[in-house]
Amino acid sequence: AQFFPAWAFALPTTLLRIPYSLVESILWSVIVYWLTGLAPDAGRFFIYLGYLILLHQMGIALFRLMGALGRDISITNVYGSFVLVALILLGGFALKRPDVHPWWIWVVWSNPITYAINALAYNEMSAPRWQESLTIGDTTRTLGEWVLLSNGLFTEPYWRWFPALVLVGFTLLFTGLTFLVLQYAPRKSESSTMSLIFRERMLHVDTFTVSDGSLYGTIKTNHT
Repeated sequence: AQFFPAWAFALPTTLLRIPYSLVESILWSVIVYWLTGLAPDAGRFFIYLGYLILLHQMGIALFRLMGALGRDISITNVYGSFVLVALILLGGFALKRPDVHPWWIWVVWSNPITYAINALAYNEMSAPRWQESLTIGDTTRTLGEWVLLSNGLFTEPYWRWFPALVLVGFTLLFTGLTFLVLQYAPRKSESSTMSLIFRERMLHVDTFTVSDGSLYGTIKTNHT
């Protein structure tokens, strides 16, 4: 019924999800980072943790926007499923960037996961244990750079910090769009079917449907 402004929902839900992102990201990082044998370096671990927190916040903001657009669980599931498939397939992990069809390359560049994966990969491949030189043809690069290039990722140093700004930007964008949708988009038609039994002295209402302000019902007189 829009009794309250949209920011009264968007702002508290955004802030209250930050501790949730912290707890979940810390638990995941502590278990996965060390068990998978990533670079045993505290600085790289905290960079990994920071990116997971930002990625988690971005994901929450994105699917909150899907919920605001759909306004219905069935419609939202359709939106969310399509977006999830696009994020996974065109994020640079399941399908490498050079293998993406040119018509779909715009999805790669507008995909937040693309930037997060490149940042996490660069964070690992720039570790000292991947700095051994390797010459292929006439080109000499570090082993870590060759691994990044072979997977369609970038090797420039700014890919360690630049994706963090991108993820923050996407999070703010999705949160702002959620506010605008909730504030200005027309509300879903309040049409519902409810089963309700009124047991009054002389009246028995079996069911009624409220649709656009009209009331339809089946009314039976109780002669008891």
